[in-house]
Amino acid sequence: MIQMGRRSGMSYFDIGAAIGRNKSVLWREVNRNTSRDGIYYASVAQAEAHQARRRPKPLNLPTLSRSEWKIAPGSITLVVAAFRRVSATSSVRM
Repeated sequence: MIQMGRRSGMSYFDIGAAIGRNKSVLWREVNRNTSRDGIYYASVAQAEAHQARRRPKPLNLPTLSRSEWKIAPGSITLVVAAFRRVSATSSVRM
């Protein structure tokens, strides 16, 4: 719908109203996925979105030292408890 709308000259507002999204969401989507020739291709956008959400993604927390963790002081006990539960079932240790 976005690709067809842009090619037919519809505004971001009109496309957004048709698909139930805000015009700023469409603007970001088009700018993120416009090719070098300046044209938005829905198939390319879909392929890139699919690649970006592939799983499994690497777990970053065990690779950081404790001094590198960016966590609010009040929530550190919750994170440590969750990490211990995960590490108890895997080979990663604190």
